[in-house]
Amino acid sequence: MNGNLMQISFDGSRVCGVAPANSIWCADDNPNGALNWRQVPGGLKWISVWGDFLWGVNANDDVFVGRSSGDPLWRQLQGKLKQISSDSKQICGANSANEAWCADECIFTAPKWRMLPMKLKQLALINVRCTASAPTTRSGSRQLPGNFRQLDIEGGRIFGVNGDTVNYHKWLTPPPRS
Repeated sequence: MNGNLMQISFDGSRVCGVAPANSIWCADDNPNGALNWRQVPGGLKWISVWGDFLWGVNANDDVFVGRSSGDPLWRQLQGKLKQISSDSKQICGANSANEAWCADECIFTAPKWRMLPMKLKQLALINVRCTASAPTTRSGSRQLPGNFRQLDIEGGRIFGVNGDTVNYHKWLTPPPRS
């Protein structure tokens, strides 16, 4: 894994991403050094990691859940999403019509989806909170500096992917002492 990812997800201890050929890569966090990437079997265009679980969406917008280490044992879940996020308590995502959907019951087997009353291009669950990007600029929002295709934030750290599929990492708070 050379670090070129189209999409990235971080849960505070594990980082996973999708490379340009829809291959899935994961690494355990190493705040003081390089990540030791390993390929996860399967092909998805968007993933969300939380602990040992990975939720993902394939090129057909089908939704899957599996393990982030070893054999993922992928299971297809009902629903169609272009993007997905999880915090292990719920899953949310946006479909091709920018409709936002969430489920907090049966998220590993048969999510009980409910549609949110808003249009969103992308959303992320962070500590039971939802952050999102809307299809149009909304008043009251604040633009972050930089040109990123996708970002994920957890535990005072931000991981991002720019338009050239180059990965970035930054501490938002001072890193822990070793």
